[in-house]
Amino acid sequence: MSVKVQIIGGDRLKGILARMEDGLEPHIADAIDEVADKVRDDAKVMCPVDTGSLQRSIRKLVISKPGKNRWEIGVRAGGYITNPKSKRIVDYAVYVEYGTSRRTAQPFLRPALLKNTFAIQAAVGDAINDGIEEAGHV
Repeated sequence: MSVKVQIIGGDRLKGILARMEDGLEPHIADAIDEVADKVRDDAKVMCPVDTGSLQRSIRKLVISKPGKNRWEIGVRAGGYITNPKSKRIVDYAVYVEYGTSRRTAQPFLRPALLKNTFAIQAAVGDAINDGIEEAGHV
């Protein structure tokens, strides 16, 4: 017994998939960039404020540029702002976020990320749908 399968429109489907691969990258990169702004802004709101130095140090950072199906954008705190009280570079974000043996944790980065979990999922999902739709209409 043999079974013969014929796919009609297979070449068109291959073309759509090839365009999708090229077209998804900018959509997803833009979506992740946009949501990283939300995470950064929420972290700044949630950050405990003494001098405001830690809050001002919170920034979005591109870790790897779009390419090879990998997009990394992070939100970081500390490292380049000087605290006006101590005259030192703000290097204590991790101690504020996780606490120490002497101070309780006052998390601000993790809650900001958790608050935006669904926004991240929705943004990436929408970006994929846009890329698929765009590839299918060419």
